[in-house]
Amino acid sequence: MTHNIISGRVTRRANSERHTPNWLKTIYATLLAIVALVVVTSLFGTPAGDTLKPCKHEDSVNCYWDADTMGNGKGRDVVNR
Repeated sequence: MTHNIISGRVTRRANSERHTPNWLKTIYATLLAIVALVVVTSLFGTPAGDTLKPCKHEDSVNCYWDADTMGNGKGRDVVNR
């Protein structure tokens, strides 16, 4: 710890001159990364009203066809927009 000597007495430096501990910097960086991830996800994620539903028929639109569970269970998955 560094001390200042003023008029023959020892005083501590102000708290603002101390350095932030590395563990606290790590916590700050982690929180900042989480906030950034939430912001990016909310900006570029799928809007709530834009979720796709399973297709009722093979030629339906704005839906997805899951080939494993629909039809004869063969073929490829398809997203129809």
